[in-house]
Amino acid sequence: MLQSPLFWLQWIEVARTGVARHEASYTSGGVSLESFKTASVRFGFSGVGTCDMRCERAMWQVSGRVRIGGNISLGQGTRISVGDSGELIIGDGFCVTARSSIICHEKIEIGKDVLFSWDSLVMDTDFHPINNSSVSDSIHIADHVWLGCRCLVLKGSSIPEGSVLAAGTTITKKLPEANAIYGGVNKKVRSDISW
Repeated sequence: MLQSPLFWLQWIEVARTGVARHEASYTSGGVSLESFKTASVRFGFSGVGTCDMRCERAMWQVSGRVRIGGNISLGQGTRISVGDSGELIIGDGFCVTARSSIICHEKIEIGKDVLFSWDSLVMDTDFHPINNSSVSDSIHIADHVWLGCRCLVLKGSSIPEGSVLAAGTTITKKLPEANAIYGGVNKKVRSDISW
């Protein structure tokens, strides 16, 4: 397993130039890869026409821990922030098309073959207590899950295997059924789907 706090400064690929973009990256935490080969982590590549490839900037701000389980692709404008005590675990085949954010202060676990469409937000923290509630709670996204554009996944959420979140869906709790489509706020729309 490869580990280095400066890994991202050395290996980020950028579609436009093919060279590392040091100004968009900050890492003081640890990054580990279960295996490493050239281009197994792609940052800034995107074939989706929803963002300006010249102006959208990716952000990697990690002071906690990140574990990457294989090949991943983080599209143009993707923002990753992992706080001091945060742990982000990403499975093989993870893809963000463009301009989505992952904010981790406790633990976010993303399974294999997961797709995030553009403008989605996954956040395990409120950044401050609200009515004496906990500030952070972990998020689990199982294997083979698809988040449509502009989805919001908040602290304490769990999304089961094979699920699809329709565009604009908000998830705030553990979803009950695998292989289903969810929409609105935690609402099951259809069962027994496959994609």
